[in-house]
Amino acid sequence: MSAVVAAILRQSSAGAEILLIRRAEDARDPWSGHMALPGGHRDPNDRDLVATALRETMEEVGLDLARDAELLGPLESARALSGRRPPFDIYPFVFALAREVEPRANPREVHGIVWAQLDHLLSPAACTSIEHPIPGAEPRRLPAFDVDGHVVWGLTYRILSNLLQLSGAIAPAGHADHSRKG
Repeated sequence: MSAVVAAILRQSSAGAEILLIRRAEDARDPWSGHMALPGGHRDPNDRDLVATALRETMEEVGLDLARDAELLGPLESARALSGRRPPFDIYPFVFALAREVEPRANPREVHGIVWAQLDHLLSPAACTSIEHPIPGAEPRRLPAFDVDGHVVWGLTYRILSNLLQLSGAIAPAGHADHSRKG
């Protein structure tokens, strides 16, 4: 099983920003209510993983990346560990919006949309952590970003950290732990 996410960048008057979503609440979803990047599992009808990213982004936030964005390329895959299902790989693709378009949350899949400023993600003000419970063990403190009061951790934190490093930026102090959990 494989899945993809789309790291969607735009330029605004505040600088470079990345689109984050808050996933809708769903008891079947191990990441219910978490902050994430748009994406999902590959459908047998998707010609490739980029097609999955395009389809999932359209379904979740109404953006036509084939028309409105440029594919900049893939990031390193990340292993998704939920504890409730077998681990699988997530393949992130980076897109840059070529024109002004506003995403629209599909309420069945997305509770909210947040544009996170990359400069903020690089600042000490974004540094936080989350205590993650581990069944049968002591809770583990994991690094995270604080984006306007939303905690971005786990898989999405790792993907964003990788993107920030590849963009030539250095992750802020306290964000060097790229834990493989979550």
